Amino acid sequence: MNKIWKWLIGIFLLLTISIFAFVMIENQTVTYLPFRLLSMYDYPFIGGIIPYFLFWGSMICSIILLVLLVVVIFYPSAKHSITLEDENGKLTIQKKAIEHFVLQIVRKEPFLENPSVKVVMRKKNIKVKIQGKMRKVIAVPQQQRLLIEEVTAELRQLLGTSDKLTTQVVLEDYQETKKSNDSRRVE
Repeated sequence: MNKIWKWLIGIFLLLTISIFAFVMIENQTVTYLPFRLLSMYDYPFIGGIIPYFLFWGSMICSIILLVLLVVVIFYPSAKHSITLEDENGKLTIQKKAIEHFVLQIVRKEPFLENPSVKVVMRKKNIKVKIQGKMRKVIAVPQQQRLLIEEVTAELRQLLGTSDKLTTQVVLEDYQETKKSNDSRRVE
């Protein structure tokens, strides 16, 4: 997770926890506790600030939660199969079948070592992500472009000439990082 997101989520959680703590302290009289907490309004320096903090903190948290609710509701859901219908019948294709189909095409390419394929399916969109270690070859950009075009053409042929369905193929190079076991766990 990105450091900026960690900071934003941490600040939001601290704000939310402090609001809940203030509400809990102020409403402790509704239940019997073996101890009694001092009201937040009785503290000398923060007693006058608490109402403003509670109001604006609640307002900010409510807006953030409403935005998150809208994002959760309208975020497209991933599917594990896609169903294509025409006048001849219905065809259901699983995500694993497409991954295996593309992997067989990619394994034929000599410039890509240890390929892996991931497919993300939405209602009208298929995104294929191909990862592998690129070998040092002179015409790699042309071969990459040809591979992407070949995979796209083969997928369109497999799925039929459906204008309702869009496909996107991404080819990424990953770098292998070797971990050294020189450091000992116990010294």
